Amino acid sequence: MEFKYFLYGGIHPQNTQVDSFVLKNLHKSLPKKLCYLSPEEEYGKKEFLWTAKRFMNKGIKNCFYISLDYPFTKFHLGHLQKASLIFLGGGNTYLFLQRLRHSSFWNEIKEILQDPKKVIVGVSAGGILLTHNIVMASIPSKTRDKNEVQTRWRSAFNLIPDLFSPHYEEFRPSFHQEIKREAKKQKKTIWGVADGAGIAYSSCTSYKLLIGKVVSFIP
Repeated sequence: MEFKYFLYGGIHPQNTQVDSFVLKNLHKSLPKKLCYLSPEEEYGKKEFLWTAKRFMNKGIKNCFYISLDYPFTKFHLGHLQKASLIFLGGGNTYLFLQRLRHSSFWNEIKEILQDPKKVIVGVSAGGILLTHNIVMASIPSKTRDKNEVQTRWRSAFNLIPDLFSPHYEEFRPSFHQEIKREAKKQKKTIWGVADGAGIAYSSCTSYKLLIGKVVSFIP
């Protein structure tokens, strides 16, 4: 079974287990190139350097970083088109969505993410963007992202059928109740994924592989 979409609960030293599945699914016809797309420089650069170091040690020597603190151009689009592995990094989900929507390249980026030869990884906020809606950016309420940019956008790339709750902590019962209620409200399964854990989806997204501490909330 080949896997295309991967959700990481967060950047964590134990991500090596999920990394190994990512590497196994890279398309042999494409050059080994990693592109890391981040909503902001300050937070994203640290994530990128951590990720690039891990993957360079595994044979991917070409790693390119894109921060949406700066205008996204055709130059950056070209790097995404040439990449075999694309990371959508963590950060503030509302900021990430707003900057992608305002870049005027939303449709082109989505088309690239759907390329059957590319492997796509969503880390935390980046994983939420792979779902149909960013509702999970606000749940659980105690750890939610703040919509400081006051974006009205909510619809995301809609590339995987479920909803995604990153940084899942099983020892917080109050979080469970909020996520359960949202699963019923949205009528979709929500996957709680701990830091260091992940989910792999097949190209058609009908088959998934759970890696590490992953919990399902079924409506």
